[in-house]
Amino acid sequence: MNALHIHIGMPKTGTSLIQAVLAGMRKTFATNKIWIPPTFIGAHRLAVEATPRDSKLHERSDFVHIKAVMSLEQALAESQPPSPDFHTAVMSSEYFSLSSPRLLREILCSHDLVTPDTTIVAVLRRQDRIMVSGFNQSVKAINRTQPLVWNSHAQGRLDWYALLAPWAEEFGRAAVKVQVFDRMAAGRESLTSRVLDACGITYDLGQIVAAEDIHSKSENRSLPAELLAFKFVANAVTKMRELNWLIKEAIDRGIGNGTYKLDAETTRRIIEYYRASNRRVATEYLGESGDLFDDRIDPATHTTLDVQMETLSRILAICGTEVERLRTVFARAEKLAAASAPAEFDRIVQLEWLLRRAMAAGVAGGRYRLPKALAQEIVEYYKSSNLAVARRFLKEDALLSDDVIEDAQASAGLDVNVMAQLVAVLAAEIGELRRRAGQRTATQRSSPVSDITESPATADPTHRLAEDRLFGKSGAAGCDHERQ
Repeated sequence: MNALHIHIGMPKTGTSLIQAVLAGMRKTFATNKIWIPPTFIGAHRLAVEATPRDSKLHERSDFVHIKAVMSLEQALAESQPPSPDFHTAVMSSEYFSLSSPRLLREILCSHDLVTPDTTIVAVLRRQDRIMVSGFNQSVKAINRTQPLVWNSHAQGRLDWYALLAPWAEEFGRAAVKVQVFDRMAAGRESLTSRVLDACGITYDLGQIVAAEDIHSKSENRSLPAELLAFKFVANAVTKMRELNWLIKEAIDRGIGNGTYKLDAETTRRIIEYYRASNRRVATEYLGESGDLFDDRIDPATHTTLDVQMETLSRILAICGTEVERLRTVFARAEKLAAASAPAEFDRIVQLEWLLRRAMAAGVAGGRYRLPKALAQEIVEYYKSSNLAVARRFLKEDALLSDDVIEDAQASAGLDVNVMAQLVAVLAAEIGELRRRAGQRTATQRSSPVSDITESPATADPTHRLAEDRLFGKSGAAGCDHERQ
């Protein structure tokens, strides 16, 4: 093997799309003696192995899963071309951006995978944009509950010059090839073709663009602001993937509008904070004298995450429709088994069950009290009578109780965030019923009901969204570059 090309991301720069295109064209590249591994889990595994042992990243669920599904030996074997006829190999993983270049080089060298012509390809995106896109994805996929806050002291990982320096030290500055995601997006360029250009790999542009167009239609997109607000609140009372079915259904039905971004002032601060570092990247890796990124501040319809009642009502309508559909499914299955009506629905329609489930999940809320003015009026009205009771029966010259009037934590109306969490709890239970429905179908093959875990919208392939890729952090969408 003469050349090894390592695409290190960054996350939210089209990495998943690029990997999907490369995987789909494996045979074409193999004809030209270019090795694309059968999966990209192997590259993820190498990146995790090359992450310093004392890093808290190893505690993350995705890191744990990567190590569980593939051993290091399997990852190395998968990365190695099957025969000497292959002159080039390509690895791609956004996890490489989190790993130690020194440790990775040691691992690769121990298995003769490093070549004199090793290339490191890094696709960079303006820091504020990658923050917002990453926040959206983590709320959607891994149940993030912490708000998006920028703190310059904690954002060293977004200093692109500092991040590229160790790669240049290990592999040589000339080996580090930088591509700017924002420029490709603005020019509606093919992301995959630009990465292949950096690797010096020839390709058929028409095939690449066609493949990107296909994969972009099933790509893991960011949530609209109103749906993001619901998911953010719901994450506090649900587990990962419990609401996947609901979010897919909501997107399919066009629920939720707007774009969530940082406010303009914060965006400007971030741009200025990284300007000098970004200019050094432009100078040393691209040979340019200007800024690495544009200064445009895109308009945002939402800079806060406030749950809208209209959005919540439409989500609740989906839940109601799904309950009715599942009721029919269970009824058919039970009828075929000559059993009584399904008991699973006895509790889902009871408000008492829902409240118990919500309290167990920690749904936020306050204690209801009378309005303060009314409470004060009542205390004053009975004060003399209560004092007379204390003097006559308790021989005390004091009130029966204090006259402290506490502020009410909740009004007579239901807080929209609490209501959102109640809906989320209900949706999580519906998701469990969908799982049970699938199990029943598997054991009752004679049932006329097929694909019962698919609702009408998701069963239609023209409306189906791709499942969240376990490690898909990309916001790319082929030639459609208006990404979140």
